[in-house]
Amino acid sequence: DDRCLSHHGRETRFPYLDEDVVAYLELLPIECKCDFSLPLGSGDKRILRLVARMIGVTECSTLVKRAIQFGSRIAVSRYA
Repeated sequence: DDRCLSHHGRETRFPYLDEDVVAYLELLPIECKCDFSLPLGSGDKRILRLVARMIGVTECSTLVKRAIQFGSRIAVSRYA
């Protein structure tokens, strides 16, 4: 992935790996971060989905998480 991005003159950023963000998230109770009693696309990544809605990114705030190779739809499933 990094080689592909570099080829196009881009650099990868990982804001959720910032030490201050990680330290803050460690202090929060698990219920703030996820609620597995809710359906996929709602309870998983709960805090990120709530922030997305708060800043107006509502369309993608309910999408179900997929691995990058499946999210981009470039992978061919062996077991389809």
